[in-house]
Amino acid sequence: TSMACPHVSGVAALIIANYGGKCFTNTMLKEKLLSTTKEKYLYRHNSTFSSENQLGIGLIDAYASLAGRDSEIPEKVEGLKHESNIGNLKISWIVPKKGSNGIPKGFSIFYSKEDLKTFDPDKDTINVSQIDIPVSNVKAGDKIEYILPNLGYEQTYNIRVAAFSDAIVYGQLSDQLTATTRSNTPPYINPLDGDNFTIKKHEKKTFRFEYGDIDSNSIHISGNLGSSAAEGTYNNSMIYITINGTKANPGNYKGTLTADDQNGGVTEITFSYTILPNHSPELIEDIPSIMMNKSENIEIDLNKYFKDIDGEILKFSALSSCNNAIVTSTISENKLSITSKSYGISNVTVKATDSLQL
Repeated sequence: TSMACPHVSGVAALIIANYGGKCFTNTMLKEKLLSTTKEKYLYRHNSTFSSENQLGIGLIDAYASLAGRDSEIPEKVEGLKHESNIGNLKISWIVPKKGSNGIPKGFSIFYSKEDLKTFDPDKDTINVSQIDIPVSNVKAGDKIEYILPNLGYEQTYNIRVAAFSDAIVYGQLSDQLTATTRSNTPPYINPLDGDNFTIKKHEKKTFRFEYGDIDSNSIHISGNLGSSAAEGTYNNSMIYITINGTKANPGNYKGTLTADDQNGGVTEITFSYTILPNHSPELIEDIPSIMMNKSENIEIDLNKYFKDIDGEILKFSALSSCNNAIVTSTISENKLSITSKSYGISNVTVKATDSLQL
């Protein structure tokens, strides 16, 4: 009573300040205090005392006491619908009229895993959850939407909605709506360039994977890329796996990519790649012997005599046996230029190397 008395006294003072006068009696004050109490709020959280009304007739309601008993009861809530989401339900309904031209002051949503077909909001129901939503600036026929959060995955609930007036007088409950929350959908990873790659020893290639979550959950990306040749980066929607053939031995490798969201959804995909061995450049045919006049210059296209089956661009070097006394030889890309300086015989040795210096 040490807390009840000052609360009741305070509400009584508010009522007298609002309605008091020569004609306002103690009986009127008592009626306003007692007629608007809410028994269900009192015993919902103190159910062990409910058998003999040990806590009184209900919880005092200052707003309802000041508003008084509204003679116009809201009409039945119609059009109750839902949209199932992950762990929550988005529900909607149509604002009904209250009397001839009024609108409700708010709505109460009642939901439970138990059947609510016989539910009475003016009676205590321990296993029913309730959310009260005051409204303003709405008119009859408007649609109200509300999200019931934290309901779990694949859970079924029964829902009813009632409009209430100034004094929390309920109109007729809506028909019961039964709805089930959605389960979490795991993230997705889609390879955009395939999932089986071939890399030549000298190559460095990047492969793309698109990822996301249709439920808009945040995603964590991890993976085992299979070898030191592979490196991974990612942004908000793409994963990039770069494979550098020079950083691992030739062979077959397998990697995995994993995407997991905060709700426990996990997706893992596997990709494989082969690093091919490198091949030394090959001689297509011997460069023929040539005869030159003094001070003559001849240019030879070395790509006609050498090839690389790995498709690498070859580098060439040339060395004259006469230490450049008879001829000089220079290389520009794939062109060998020989210039005669004096009479005599000289051997010019040409060497082709690939990007791995083979």
